[in-house]
Amino acid sequence: KSLETVFNLQERINILTEQNQKLNNADSELSNIKISLQEKDSQLKSLTSQMRETEDRCQVFETDVSKLQEEKSKLMSHYEKLFENKQKEIDNLRSSVNKDETDDKQSAGTHDVKELTSKLNELEQENCDLKA
Repeated sequence: KSLETVFNLQERINILTEQNQKLNNADSELSNIKISLQEKDSQLKSLTSQMRETEDRCQVFETDVSKLQEEKSKLMSHYEKLFENKQKEIDNLRSSVNKDETDDKQSAGTHDVKELTSKLNELEQENCDLKA
């Protein structure tokens, strides 16, 4: 009976040793998982910080784009008004030149027509420059 008890004790020791080894392995795996989680947490914090910085830069860019669009709109409006005014001047000069041409064909005032035609050409050139 004592031999049987020794075998039972030996078997129990083997089982306990095996369970202890499994626990040690589990502890080791748990430590590895903790280290991995800490690394992932650090990476997550870094990525979150980078994301915030990127969002801030995007917000600045969006503000800059809005300001540029507003400025562009104001400039376009300004140049459209200039263009319309120059177009009106050209139309007025054309009608004046056409009227003067018919009147001046019968009179000796061709000098004014040449001057008005020259002025018309200058304004048309300015108009073309404004379009460009």
